[in-house]
Amino acid sequence: MKIVIGTNTFGRYNRQNISVDSFVYLTKQFDCVDFVDVQFNNMISKYDVKCHDVLTRSSKDVISGSTKQLPFVNDILNHLSQIECDYFIYVNSDVILNPNIIKYIMNNNPDSFCCSRVDIADVTSFQQVIDKKVTALRYEIAGFDVFVFKRDWYLRNNDLFDDFLVGQPCWDQCYAMIVKLFAGGHKIGNKFPPYCFHIQHAPTWQTDTQAPERVYNHKIANKPLNRLTFNIFDKYLKSVLLRRTPAGAFMNIPEDEDRYESTFFTGYSK
Repeated sequence: MKIVIGTNTFGRYNRQNISVDSFVYLTKQFDCVDFVDVQFNNMISKYDVKCHDVLTRSSKDVISGSTKQLPFVNDILNHLSQIECDYFIYVNSDVILNPNIIKYIMNNNPDSFCCSRVDIADVTSFQQVIDKKVTALRYEIAGFDVFVFKRDWYLRNNDLFDDFLVGQPCWDQCYAMIVKLFAGGHKIGNKFPPYCFHIQHAPTWQTDTQAPERVYNHKIANKPLNRLTFNIFDKYLKSVLLRRTPAGAFMNIPEDEDRYESTFFTGYSK
């Protein structure tokens, strides 16, 4: 089995440094794992890792007034799907991947699925994560930072994934429901032990509601399939996930949540 981890880094900063360390760590722990930093054409990764400088489109090419050079998520996925492998994992660049996700893939050969993150208090090194010296603060039940794709499924269904920008809202909920509904109905990865961590930080894209890149993602989310999948997730969030306590942290998972999840999505498979 071969598993490729892929992300798109931007510059260097502590949260991302620790996340990249986690990806590199997994390549050393598992012979079947490789890691690729997917960058724009003729751009070099700021990290000493394998870099594929293949991306040709950015937000500036399609959005009038765009001030950022953001890649499209599906461009990254499409490139990862061209690498010979059994699975590829897309992960946001400031999210720490835990070894249990690799072990799960190796032992279970799952369908494609998505994962939510656990936010943790600030750490200064990946060694603290290895040593389990982290403080969990909340489960981010309303978003998804990790997508595990069976390569052959993605190659058959890549046209389902629209042109959303990295680092902006809506895309992850739409993509997550597409995976859930069309890729075998695998359970969402949002239980304990978590598959991924994220160092909690102040809001980023949330602060400017009129940013052209954010407005663009909302526009794409309003296309028929995306609007449908986004609304399905919103209903799932409100009827199932918000049963978790305490409100705002969502760390206590009801014993019957798996049954509620199965029942909810069974209604969309009939």
